[in-house]
Amino acid sequence: MATFSTLANPDIAGGGGYKGTTLLWWKWLPVAKVVDFLIADGLVDMLPGRYGLHGADGGFRPTYKDHLLAVAQGDVYLGVVPMLDGHIWDSMFRVLVALSLGILLGVPLGIYMGVSRFFKSFFDPMIELYRPVPPLAWAPLILTIFGIQDDGKIFLLFMVAFAIMVISARTGASGTQLSKIRASHSLGATNGQILRHVILPNALPEILTGVRIAIGVCWGTLVAAEMLAGTTGIGFIENVARTVSDYELIWVTILIMGLLGLLFDLAMRWVIGQLIPWRGKG
Repeated sequence: MATFSTLANPDIAGGGGYKGTTLLWWKWLPVAKVVDFLIADGLVDMLPGRYGLHGADGGFRPTYKDHLLAVAQGDVYLGVVPMLDGHIWDSMFRVLVALSLGILLGVPLGIYMGVSRFFKSFFDPMIELYRPVPPLAWAPLILTIFGIQDDGKIFLLFMVAFAIMVISARTGASGTQLSKIRASHSLGATNGQILRHVILPNALPEILTGVRIAIGVCWGTLVAAEMLAGTTGIGFIENVARTVSDYELIWVTILIMGLLGLLFDLAMRWVIGQLIPWRGKG
């Protein structure tokens, strides 16, 4: 408890936090940094037109692309917003972003693979090619390409979540009873209406179960990735504690990871209860 209290103390100058970062606190986040994270510079390069050039008098005449590039690179002040900060938030942020991308891209692909032979025959071999490979086997390659910043860890977690969500959505969509689809056709429903009102609700239990599984796998993979290469996060704290044989700190990180995993699971149970209240009552 004493070790946890020291970590939870937001006063870095007074000895709180760990390695110059709080455990969980808040800070003012520039909006420009969020824009810089979300918008790739290459998108500005793809726009029509040219960047500004230096004139004969030596003056620089920027074009609209120069202004957009400055926004994409976070060089324009767009205000600040309050944001959580600290080792716990860094770990949670990486999991949430990767999981969101995995759901956003994996669920539609999985549903189409469940209802279309073409999608299944085309994408299934590629997904099954990399899915059995342990995430830590990809970690050295991905971290070498993307570096030790958040990009590499998020991409590694995205690969994990994407495969799980594709399999879950495909299983749920392919398990839709054919009688329901034929009944919808006979009532005049279009293919889009059948996909939205028949197949998607039928696949929702499998999708939400996949989300619960993906959260657990992503969390375990993230801690390992932070132990391999990271400067913040729960895995980073445990790795440093392991190096210096600080067993009290190791126990604290294990407790934090367990509590966070429990909170994630309780949140998913609540979501499942709200979205599919009929589950288990048929």
